[in-house]
Amino acid sequence: MKRIKQKAKNEEVYKVKDVKLKAVENLKIMKVLDESQRPLVSRFFRSKTESYTAWENKEHQLIISGRMLDLLMRKGDVGGDIIEFYILKLQKNILKEELKPDGNPKYKKAVFLSTFAYEEKNVAHYEEKKHLHVCHSLVGDGVDHWTLLDFDTETAEFSHYNSLASIEEECRKSDESMRQRIISAFAQHDAKLPRDEQTTQPPPYTMHTPSCCQQMGNDCGLHVCYYMKILLKENMASSPGDDISLKVHEMRPKMVCKILLDA
Repeated sequence: MKRIKQKAKNEEVYKVKDVKLKAVENLKIMKVLDESQRPLVSRFFRSKTESYTAWENKEHQLIISGRMLDLLMRKGDVGGDIIEFYILKLQKNILKEELKPDGNPKYKKAVFLSTFAYEEKNVAHYEEKKHLHVCHSLVGDGVDHWTLLDFDTETAEFSHYNSLASIEEECRKSDESMRQRIISAFAQHDAKLPRDEQTTQPPPYTMHTPSCCQQMGNDCGLHVCYYMKILLKENMASSPGDDISLKVHEMRPKMVCKILLDA
């Protein structure tokens, strides 16, 4: 009986702690959505709570909660699970093998390394792919910031995309460390191949640091998603330093809508 009472008490505390989401109809950013999308997003925020599971992928152990979508809508942090969701969407787009009007693939093939657990074995799949993307978070000393490290397999060039210049040096060191780990993984993978397939002279693996547009508030995770997409579509018509801040910021409600439609 005591155990039952304790369970009931725990459930009661849980209910008290669970917070109902606030309505979003009056947020200016909602105008980004079209008339068919707004009701979907509005209904969710009017009826769900912060702990509600809005989207889940059991295979990859990913969960996006109501709280995470609330932060996404209200200029808050973009969680790793949301970036992983976007990566899965990009992977699906690649598998569709859609073509551009000129006959070239709409999305270039790519390998994505997890935002949560870098695994060297995944690097082995980079052959015959155009890009290898590493999204990783720099955490420490009050900093929690996402950057993108891209490896172009055709030019053997790494590119470091960072939308927060105030911590550029810390980010550069973090990405350089990741670059060395990936190069080491390339070498380990190459050593396991038959001798006649091994690389006789490894490329120089240069590092490029484009001047990137600076983020609005906590948009760093969205900058990472944006750059991954345009790199895969080879749509870098403008410089990464061009002002894309508003375009990236407006991805917030669009991302919420994508998540709810995929649930």
